[in-house]
Amino acid sequence: MQEKTVYCLHCGKELIVSIRAVSTGCPVCNHRLSVEDFTVTSLLSRTLIETCGSVAIAPSGMLRACLRVNNLFVEGDHQGNVTAAGKVTLAAGASLAGNIIAHRLEVRDGALIKGFCRIDPQLELIPKPTPTPTPTPSGPNAKRQTAK
Repeated sequence: MQEKTVYCLHCGKELIVSIRAVSTGCPVCNHRLSVEDFTVTSLLSRTLIETCGSVAIAPSGMLRACLRVNNLFVEGDHQGNVTAAGKVTLAAGASLAGNIIAHRLEVRDGALIKGFCRIDPQLELIPKPTPTPTPTPSGPNAKRQTAK
């Protein structure tokens, strides 16, 4: 059985799944994860597309969605912000209107980007949880600590 390694988009846990898997559940954070690859060949409008796989937009494809993916390959048009754990590729004649956060970016001659790009191989795409501050006692019943 062939397997592939994917990472949870929510907690960053490494998971090993079958290459034929469409989705899986993260045992750490219990989120459902799509691990399939998508190809857009016509107009598609969504609020958000999240997959541990790749998204490809064909020359005739127009995608309007925020993306959180592993890899993105654009030959057509895309409108929306992109967060990619891997590589974003814009082919000749492709256009992307939105901000890009990715580990790698390839822009071929004739491609158009309208937005900001943040490219960093060491970039943390999964936000680390911030520690919650410990409450400090306050009010008339709070004990005062004095320095000795």
